[in-house]
This record gives sequence, structure tokens and C-alpha cells, in this order.
Amino acid sequence: MSKLPNDTSRLQVLEDLVEHRVPARESQARLAGFAWDEEELVDLEVRHVVAVLTQLVDGGIDAAEATEWADAVDLRDDLGRQPGRETQINDALLAMSSPELLDEDLVVVARRLLTDLQSTP
Repeated sequence: MSKLPNDTSRLQVLEDLVEHRVPARESQARLAGFAWDEEELVDLEVRHVVAVLTQLVDGGIDAAEATEWADAVDLRDDLGRQPGRETQINDALLAMSSPELLDEDLVVVARRLLTDLQSTP
């Protein structure tokens, strides 16, 4: 859930990032002017992670973009996590941002993550 910060442009950029409306690198560049140690302004939800994983599996984005997005959202202090789903979201972000640790193709990992994320209420 979004909270209204003093700077609504920051809120818009954060929402663009979690919704993956623009490439991760562009979002990071736009967020570079904002401090990192802020209160949580936007919650990253399972649906956001599922959307990016689906784009990867469907070929809409490549593994590098999915990894960049996961890195970008994982490191932001101003992004919270969907209450009750924090562990699942964090585990998915770790898998997406460090595919070399799993020694598997990220698309294969993405399919498994989609199943896990969508099967748990």
C-alpha cells in the first residue's frame, strides 16, 4: 500500500519501479537523487514479483533485466514488503538477483518461483 510522501514524484518513481513500467536501470537513475534511508513508502507485493517473472518466462524481458529489477527493488529501504508475504518475496528476489548461486537458467527458476508464489495465498 502506498503512503503519501512529501515528494509525490518520488512516490511515482517508486511505483514505476515496482510495477516495472520502465526498465530497472531507468528507474534506478531516476531514484538516484533520493535518499535511501527513508520510511517505507510503497509495498512490493507478490503480484509485482509475479508480473516480472511472467514477463521473463514469456520472453518480454531477458534474464539481465529481471536480475536488475530484483536488485533494484531489493536494495531500497523505502520499499516495504506485502505483509504476511515478506519471506516469499525476499526469497524470490534473492533467487532472481543471484541466479549464479542456483546454477540454473533463470527462466527455469522463474517457472518454479511462479508456481510457489501463486500457490500460496
